[in-house]
Amino acid sequence: MFCPNCGNNIPDNSQFCPHCGMQLAAQSQPQVQPRTRLGITVGMLGAVIWFSALVNPVILTLLAVYVLFVEKDRWLKGTAIKAVVIYFAFFFGFQVIDGMNYALSSFTRFFNYWFHAGWSMGFPVMLVNLLHIAKIVLFLVGGFGALKMKGIRIKKIDDFVENNM
Repeated sequence: MFCPNCGNNIPDNSQFCPHCGMQLAAQSQPQVQPRTRLGITVGMLGAVIWFSALVNPVILTLLAVYVLFVEKDRWLKGTAIKAVVIYFAFFFGFQVIDGMNYALSSFTRFFNYWFHAGWSMGFPVMLVNLLHIAKIVLFLVGGFGALKMKGIRIKKIDDFVENNM
């Protein structure tokens, strides 16, 4: 259930919002998602953030900056931070793999030139493809989960966001 005052996700059948302290009605309330300043639901903007990571990192970054500085919903801010951190973790992983491929290809060129060997070394292409597939699946799951304001739980990132917001 969501607090009608601050929009944060709260346990069902709560009498008070643990975030803003507003007293809630005793009867069950319909689960209506709060709206952003853009007029769309918080879950929809969260999904757009996750899906934008599959399209362009600049769009992802601009949306995350907008959410962090303009929007007030804590869940949405946490989602934006999480999507950016995960995107850049994948980016860093791909850069490390590219660096390893460059080093291995330089070594094999040197070795083949001086010792007339026919070696071919490189990072396994299948592993790189599996990492790309994992990235796509993770961002799709995150996007579709965000539509219902259900996020991917990553303890270290969630703890960091909760302690610093």
